[in-house]
Amino acid sequence: MYALSRSSITLSHPIAPPCTRLFSRTPSLQARNSKKITGPLWKKPLASGRVKAYDEALKYIRGDAANVRKDIEVVKTQWKAVKQLKEGDDWGAKELELRKKLEILEIQSKINLPEVRFRFMMGRYPFFIPVYRHLTEQRWRKDGMLDLLMERLYQMHAVPDLLPTFHPSLDLHIQFPRTDGHRTLRDRRAANAFYHTVEPGKFIAPELTINPPRVAATVFHTDTRLYTMLLLDPDVPNEETRSYQTYLHWLLPNIPLQASYRNIKIGPSTGRSSHTPYIPPHPQRGTPYHRYVLLLLPHLNPTQKLTIPVFTDQQRLGFDLREFSATWGLVLGPGGGAHMWREVWHEKVSEIYSDILRIPEPVYTRARKPDPYAEGREKKYFL
Repeated sequence: MYALSRSSITLSHPIAPPCTRLFSRTPSLQARNSKKITGPLWKKPLASGRVKAYDEALKYIRGDAANVRKDIEVVKTQWKAVKQLKEGDDWGAKELELRKKLEILEIQSKINLPEVRFRFMMGRYPFFIPVYRHLTEQRWRKDGMLDLLMERLYQMHAVPDLLPTFHPSLDLHIQFPRTDGHRTLRDRRAANAFYHTVEPGKFIAPELTINPPRVAATVFHTDTRLYTMLLLDPDVPNEETRSYQTYLHWLLPNIPLQASYRNIKIGPSTGRSSHTPYIPPHPQRGTPYHRYVLLLLPHLNPTQKLTIPVFTDQQRLGFDLREFSATWGLVLGPGGGAHMWREVWHEKVSEIYSDILRIPEPVYTRARKPDPYAEGREKKYFL
């Protein structure tokens, strides 16, 4: 017996590369056939003199880019001078400020160029160039992908049941095997045709999550920072409190990430140890749907590795994310990434209990309502 206890909250959040190309948008046939990462070159759609307004627009865009490049040379000179002299106690802050300003100017000098926009639209571009990283992040934040994630996290109360607040700084994706029988010829030829990207909040059958998912992250910072990955289920019944408790399914600390390329593979498939091994989701019979939340949390000190001990099977149940984050210096809320899916009980869950967990499977039912007429039935009204 247990009682449903999920708090509600109003959606309110500020604005805020495990598989290479498979996670990104599918490029056109012309881009897929191109051997170069930059894809086909942009060609002017109209000859000069055909449309005067178009010629003037191109002239203005390239003139503005040339002016910004002049500003870049000035900032480069200042930046080199600060690095060489190293005068004053705040020279490091000045050097960092000039470096950020230089990156902004480099983006502004290329972002409106038609050839840059064309390559980005085709989906084949070098991610290490700042302008393409900026456009990728802009598309993630403004084209609905981030909005969908935030909507599901807040509507399904992953915030605040797990996280007090959440403002992601990286794009996190997961993949599970596909279940649809029909596949096109191109899909059957693909190496990863049997996997598909999971939309946040979708229901997944338990037999598909017996093995760990493929996980990938797209980060937008150029320096290397460490993250810790956790997979949590906050919907495990707690009979003593007649509420819910959290179960730790997976833990992998000290994952180094940087914006060297898109869709960075993370997880055991990369050769790193899985630390606290993956336990398949196993929603208990008789309970409502379970939320499985995958978190990628940044370290408070982004370069310091954490010596987190491996969690035993007994320590997994009753896991406290906020206490764990405070103990080991993980950042909850600002930064990091998240993803989630849902599952309900299925006959396959019984096999997980018997073959993997090797414990008796619990079964829960709703408590019967008290009968208001029970006492009256026991009384005799007639002799």
